[in-house]
Amino acid sequence: MHRLCIYCRSLEPVTAPCPRLTGGSLTSPSAAAPDISSSPVSGLAGGDIELVRSLQQKPSSLCERCSGYDVVDVFTTSEPLDEIQRANIDYAEYNARMFRYRLSLGQPSSVLLDPACPLCRLLYSILPRDFQADEPSAHLEPHRSHIRQSMWELFPEALKSQCAIHLGLATGWSPFSPISDPFKAGGDNIRWAMMDGPAICYETQSAPHGRSMRNAKPVQCKLDLSMLIEPLEHCEREHRGTCHVRAPPELLKTRMIDITERKVVPCPPDCDYIALSYVWGGVQPSQGALENKCLPQTIEDAITVTRALCRRYLWVDALCIDQSSNPTPAELQAKIEQLNMMATIYGCATVTIVALTGEDSNAGLSGVSLPRPVHMNEIVNGHRLFTIPPNIGSEIDRSKWSSRAWTLQEELISRRRLHFAESQVEFSCMLGSVWEVTRMAMQALSVSWVTPYLISRADWTLQQAEVKNPDLVSFQGRMKLFDGMLQNYTSRDMTHDRDSLNALLGLLVSFQRQLFPDGFTQGLPLKTHPSSLGWIHDKSATPKRRHMFPSWSWAGWQGRVLFPGDVLGTFDDGVSDSISTDLGLRVTASSENEITVEGWLAVLDIRTAPFSEIFVPGREESIGTVMERNFLHNNTLPTGLYSCLVLHRRIEKNSTRVPPRQKVFMIVLEWTGQAAQRQTMITMTPFAGHDLMEVGLEKANIRLV
Repeated sequence: MHRLCIYCRSLEPVTAPCPRLTGGSLTSPSAAAPDISSSPVSGLAGGDIELVRSLQQKPSSLCERCSGYDVVDVFTTSEPLDEIQRANIDYAEYNARMFRYRLSLGQPSSVLLDPACPLCRLLYSILPRDFQADEPSAHLEPHRSHIRQSMWELFPEALKSQCAIHLGLATGWSPFSPISDPFKAGGDNIRWAMMDGPAICYETQSAPHGRSMRNAKPVQCKLDLSMLIEPLEHCEREHRGTCHVRAPPELLKTRMIDITERKVVPCPPDCDYIALSYVWGGVQPSQGALENKCLPQTIEDAITVTRALCRRYLWVDALCIDQSSNPTPAELQAKIEQLNMMATIYGCATVTIVALTGEDSNAGLSGVSLPRPVHMNEIVNGHRLFTIPPNIGSEIDRSKWSSRAWTLQEELISRRRLHFAESQVEFSCMLGSVWEVTRMAMQALSVSWVTPYLISRADWTLQQAEVKNPDLVSFQGRMKLFDGMLQNYTSRDMTHDRDSLNALLGLLVSFQRQLFPDGFTQGLPLKTHPSSLGWIHDKSATPKRRHMFPSWSWAGWQGRVLFPGDVLGTFDDGVSDSISTDLGLRVTASSENEITVEGWLAVLDIRTAPFSEIFVPGREESIGTVMERNFLHNNTLPTGLYSCLVLHRRIEKNSTRVPPRQKVFMIVLEWTGQAAQRQTMITMTPFAGHDLMEVGLEKANIRLV
């Protein structure tokens, strides 16, 4: 007897241990084992396809475990509930009711898949290739299809029972707890997608009446490009007031690829064009590649998709912006002008093609020139079952594209997007999303529960910021949105340090148009928000200096940046019923890399033994503690004297202490002559009976470089 091994991706004797499992741990592949480092996120590829197809040609029957699991009955009679529904019933009762609908598979290291069993072959297609051997026992269980999308909790209760049943993998650990979304009004209970991995589905025509809503369809290896036309036309027709924008005259300064003539031309008036968002990966089109039809494959595929969408013009940065390695001053100025127009270019595109596959522009678009993983079909008890890929969000998150700094603004600014993932395609606009796996159903673009929002993927659109959350008209609300964007951006990778600001210029222009009309200075809204100098590096970051930018700007450093909550809380005049602020600074002058601020300077004696405490220089009594950035421990600063610029002080109005409770936020400076560079930010908390003023403050004008 043999088994289908989920680790080696081959047939192995049941009596022999898996070569890739040693001592309960997943180890490196043996010399004889196939290389699965580039295996698809789900489905079959390479030798997997030949193996399974050969098995399907042989006599098949359910194994003992699977024959005891009436899978057709699961699809037709089970009534799974989502987490909100479960909260209203007894969990033990629900668990007992659902027990017969669950198929236990055991620990990953002991999963036995019979090659002659059609249900086992389906499991072979959806089980993770990187399943750790010591993970909790896994089981297959039913769920309603509506929970496979983020914000599923907003799906109308009356329609939930009509949604199709899917079978998905579950383990002993469930990550489906609510999360907070500060960018959506009332967004304290936003849910991630549940059961968002690959799943087993039931053919729609066999589903009982009233239980096929949002059912899936098999995904083919080759994408039918004609299916992309309907959702785009639907959005253009029905969402014109939201998803359409009138192109400003400045768009005429750009250049476009005329895919019919295969040449770069000046942007024509009223241009209806497609934009491309992709990973360059250091691959630059060669001279004459456009005319000779030998562009990098992703760009060639984008031309194919543009033609299928009945458009003539395509915008691709590698061809439409001068990429000369040694530009003249005039060429460099023209390039900067184009980079500043990213908000216009992507915001005015009819749709943006997002290439999620591969490490560079030679990868191609999956489903166009790049074959997609094969998803399985099997006949079980007279009914056709098939597998579907995971929620496309998980494919986006694991892509190289989502880790690149340049692609953030392309995603956020685009009003419509076509995401080409490894296994599937998604069309999304400002009012919703539809997926290839669900037949690009147009009603999904019309239902009110599908709304854009900002979470880790940053699929919030600025154009709807104030509509979705009126709080964003406040300074604090706007800064929260800016903070969320900046955290996402500074967590991403870029090849060249010199692009620290370039890759964000389009978004900054968009923020300026809609939320910060006074603009930005080196990436900070200093004219209206001088406290924005209070950004910090997250404790997970190891800051690295970028010397072509000033030290006081986040752009001058590598590493994830954020604004502490107590700093964000000062942006509405720093006044509330319980808190007041004082000792703030103001920017009095600025040039390209230098600003002058008027503020309060303090010299602190910080000693680390065992905690970082503040002493007044020359005295031996500690007056408070100090914490650097947002470290959980407060002994990261070495002992020494520090020159600090006060950002602001927060004081509790109703404090019974004298002096009242207070927190002081300061920027640590390093002086070179008459100019200072920023080193880090600290928070001082005076002990009871002590006050910041004990250290002695000096008001001064400070040059920051």
